[in-house]
Amino acid sequence: MRKLMTGAVLAAAMATSTIAKADALTDEFAGSFKLETWLTNLPDITGVRFLPDGRSFVLGKAGSLTLVKNDGTTVEAFRFSVDTESEKGLLGVAIQPDFASSNRIVVYWSRSDSSGGSDQKRHRVSSFELKGDTLDPASEHILLDNLEGPANHDGGALSFGPDGYLYIGTGDCGCNETIPALPTLHQNRRATAWNSLNGKVLRIKVDGTIPSDNPYVGLAGPVYGITTPYTCGHADSMSSVNVPPSPEIYALGFRNAFRIWADPVSNNIWVGDVGEIGWEEVNVITPALKGRHFGWPFIEGPLKEGGATPSICDTLQPKPGECVAPAYTCAHGGDTTVNGVTYDGACQSITGGVIVDACQFPDGFRGRYYFADNVKGTIYSLNVKGDRSGVDPKSRQLVARLDSGGYPVELTEGPDGSLYVAIYGYGAPSRIVRLVPTTPNTCPAGTADAGPTIPPTVDAGGHDFSDNDGRRGCSCTTATSTQPGNVPLAAGLALLGAFIARKRKNWFRVRG
Repeated sequence: MRKLMTGAVLAAAMATSTIAKADALTDEFAGSFKLETWLTNLPDITGVRFLPDGRSFVLGKAGSLTLVKNDGTTVEAFRFSVDTESEKGLLGVAIQPDFASSNRIVVYWSRSDSSGGSDQKRHRVSSFELKGDTLDPASEHILLDNLEGPANHDGGALSFGPDGYLYIGTGDCGCNETIPALPTLHQNRRATAWNSLNGKVLRIKVDGTIPSDNPYVGLAGPVYGITTPYTCGHADSMSSVNVPPSPEIYALGFRNAFRIWADPVSNNIWVGDVGEIGWEEVNVITPALKGRHFGWPFIEGPLKEGGATPSICDTLQPKPGECVAPAYTCAHGGDTTVNGVTYDGACQSITGGVIVDACQFPDGFRGRYYFADNVKGTIYSLNVKGDRSGVDPKSRQLVARLDSGGYPVELTEGPDGSLYVAIYGYGAPSRIVRLVPTTPNTCPAGTADAGPTIPPTVDAGGHDFSDNDGRRGCSCTTATSTQPGNVPLAAGLALLGAFIARKRKNWFRVRG
């Protein structure tokens, strides 16, 4: 468990961040990119997502959903009544793949008590219609309801895959972290219970129904599950429960799936899982790994709790196989060697990211996985395997340091082919910055500026984009011209991501 910052320490940290030098690219990136401030005039920014026409939604922790128009003006599209304690609030937004015809978006939010929320029924995922510049509350269609949220680790990640389905990252409820040396099994077992939706990556259709090929659809009980209601400070009571597994589950065993991203090329789901004792993780759920257990709370990074081995996951009914190892692991503190393997260090709280495929990105920088560290205020990138199922674990490059203060909470590719990073202020102004190529490549004629091609029509059910191969057909050549401006996204839908969850009262600063 990480200590909560004292007021004096936090005040000193904030003062230092506000007088520090400006955000800075490293030498490897400074010659090919510039880091620009894109937006600064909104409070407590927790995320950003682009519409197909270039407009964008910016999230505010206190519930504000702001529409940024193409001329730079802003309008509050809606204000949600949210619980803002700890990590709760307006946590994620995704644009429905059929937005051109439906005008609908999806929101993950922490309902306040006055709007019907409670610790056992805190988080909701809803679809709404955008009418003009305003979200219509009467159009709400509840896709997923009553996710628990008694303390922290609230997840909030949303990402549509090229299959047209919605992937949702949830947290394990946090609350009772009392195991500094992992001597015994963690008291909070939500992530490993098949009758709980917390600590999971979930998969549903755009209408809230369950895809027939989800891994636990139609499977009968019993399952390893929760038998008593969870309360802070008291261990979960776990045993065999004679109920079927929750059919929404796509994968399980995550502490806090703070950011997830559905790769439009491979349909692999990239999960930034926030660590506890000393490790941060990037997990990749390939289609072959759906239904598998990714280790928490038995394993964090390379360390096993109480002498556990990966086989422990396969002892849990309905036996999902051995615990899946992370695609990338980063230690708190310096580089760390465990069982002869040396892992990167200097991590504290991961913000999962995206593979940037923008045609404009220069060779050598395109096709890498870009992510951030929330507490360190840094942006990194990693080489991606050819089949996009993982990364080269020793290929990490430091991209930039956000020395102006604030904490990166979401990364997404924008309609201009730039990488956008939303930064929660907490003692410094909230802002959104973008990584822009100084000498961009030229995109082939007829391709969109950002994101994979997504067809303008869907199947009869409105969710299967089987005719989309997820690729843009980019055969880029280096150009000497300046970066093109916003090109209409008639052929493409701007990108994916999801959103938020953090740690303790000092949200986004001291992470779970």
